[in-house]
Amino acid sequence: MLKMVDGTGIIGVDMVCPLGGTVSPPQPPNYDKVEVEGVGSLVLPNSLKAPLERVELIGNSTQGENPAPDNPQEIKSAGRKSKNLLNLQKQPDVKEIYLGWKVSDGRNVVLSVKDKGNNADITGCYLGLSRTGGSSDGVVWAVNNGSVAAKEVVSKNQYVSVFPSNETTVRKLLERFDVQVEYGNNATDYEPYGYLIDLKIAGENLLSNKSADWQIGKQTSWSGYPDYPVDANVPGISNALFFMNVKPSTKYTFVNKENDKLWVNRIIECEGKKGVRNHALYQNESLNYNKYTFITKDRTTSIIFQIKKIDNTELLSTDIESNKIMLVEGEVNESTPYEPYTEQSVQIALDEPLRGIGEYNDTITKDGVVRKIKKIVLDGSEDEKWALSNDPLNVTTNRFVIRMNVINAYYKMLTMCNKMAWKHMNQVDVVGQSTHGVNFYITLPKDLAPDLQTFRTWLSQNPLTVDYVLAEPVTELLPESVQAQLSALHSYNGTTHITVDSGEVPCGIKLTYRKEK
Repeated sequence: MLKMVDGTGIIGVDMVCPLGGTVSPPQPPNYDKVEVEGVGSLVLPNSLKAPLERVELIGNSTQGENPAPDNPQEIKSAGRKSKNLLNLQKQPDVKEIYLGWKVSDGRNVVLSVKDKGNNADITGCYLGLSRTGGSSDGVVWAVNNGSVAAKEVVSKNQYVSVFPSNETTVRKLLERFDVQVEYGNNATDYEPYGYLIDLKIAGENLLSNKSADWQIGKQTSWSGYPDYPVDANVPGISNALFFMNVKPSTKYTFVNKENDKLWVNRIIECEGKKGVRNHALYQNESLNYNKYTFITKDRTTSIIFQIKKIDNTELLSTDIESNKIMLVEGEVNESTPYEPYTEQSVQIALDEPLRGIGEYNDTITKDGVVRKIKKIVLDGSEDEKWALSNDPLNVTTNRFVIRMNVINAYYKMLTMCNKMAWKHMNQVDVVGQSTHGVNFYITLPKDLAPDLQTFRTWLSQNPLTVDYVLAEPVTELLPESVQAQLSALHSYNGTTHITVDSGEVPCGIKLTYRKEK
C-alpha cells in the first residue's frame, strides 16, 4: 500500500509487511558529497570513513623562460623519474646472440636482482651486465643458468644482456625477479622503471610510527643539509630522523601523549635540500614537552625532525613503533585523544610523465590514463614532410610547416618546444613556433634558414623536442592491481590528508568525498 503524504508528491511511504505492521521508508543519507581539487595536496575536513567516489590526477608541464636554439629550456612534467634505468619490456637496443639493453653512459652501475619468492621456473635463463650487449664480451652474470650467481653486480659495462635471446626468457626473468639497474656502487630498494606518481591518504595524525619509515641512529642522515649537521653518535642508537613534505606558510603542531619517554629534539625546515630554519628545541629550557606549534616559512617544502628519548637513553625501533606523538596540520589541544597513524598508498608507474598545456591535461582515473599530450622529436629526417609556407609579411624570416596530429584549433597555445618560444600566429615576422589548424610552424631568420634544404640541415643539427595537444585523446589501461588499489581508496572519520608526490612538477588532484552534514 502506498500513501500520499501531501499533494506535492510521495514524500513518505508506508509499506505493508506480510507479517503485519509497516516498514519505514529509506532515510536520506546523513552526508553531503563534496568535490574538491588542488595541486600536490588536499585536506578533507569533516570527512567520513567512506569510499572516495572520484579520484582524478591531473598532469602539468613547466618550462624555463625564453627557449631558443642557444638557450634550450627542458619541458618538465609531472612524474618522478625512477632511479631504475632498465626497462626490459621495451624493444632491446641489440638483437644478436644476446638481447641487450643500453643502460649506462660509461659510469658505474649496479645491477640487482630480488627474488619474488614465487618459484617461477627460470631454468636456462641468463641475465647480466655486458660491454656490447649482443655477445659474451665482458659479460658478468647475475642470473646464471637459472640460479642466482650474485644479488648485486657492479660494473662499468653499459648493457644488460639476456640469454636465450627471446621474449620467453625476458618474461620468465620478470616473473621471478624484481630487476633494477642504477648508477653508483650500491643497490637500493627496488622501484619500477618509468615515471612514478605516489598517492598517499592519511588521517589527522601525519606522523608514521612504522620504524621502516624512519632513519634510526644514522649520523649521516643530515648529509646534503650542511648548515645543520648532526652530532656524532655515541655507541648505541640514540636518535631517529623522519623526512616529510609539508606546505609553506602553514601551521603544524606536535602533540606528545607520552611525555615521559620521547620528544622532538630538533626540526629543520627545508626548501629542496637547503635548510631555511632550524628549530633547536633542545636549547629551549622552558620547552613544553606536551606540545609545540610552528608555522612553516613561505619557502618551506619539507621538514626533517629528530626524535630522542627525553632521558637521553638508547632509542630503539620498538620505541618508534610504540610512540604516541602526533603531528597534525593546524592547532590541536593537549587533551585531544591520540589517533594512531593510518595510511593508504598507491604507486603508479607510467612510461611517460603526465603532461599539460593550457586547458589540456593528461589525466589518471580509476579506469586508466587519458593522454591528451604527446611528445615527439623533429630532426629533419626524410619522413618529416616539411614545406616552406611564407606569408607576404615574412620579410626577415622564413616559415616552415609540417602537418601533425594536433587538435584542430586556431590562435591557441597547443605546443611547447625546448628550443623555440610559442608565438601567436598573427606575429608573422617573429622567430618562434605555433600551430594553426592541424599545421605546426617554425619561423627562423632567413640568414639562418634561407631555403627548405638548409632548414632540414639546421634541424638535423638542432633537433626540436615538441609537446603538442593530440587531435584525439588516447586511453592507456592501468594494471588491474593499480585499478583495484585506486577503487579501494577511502577517506577517514574527522580529517583526511591527500598528498601526491610527482617529483619536481606538482600534480593536480580532483576528488569527491563524503562530508558529515
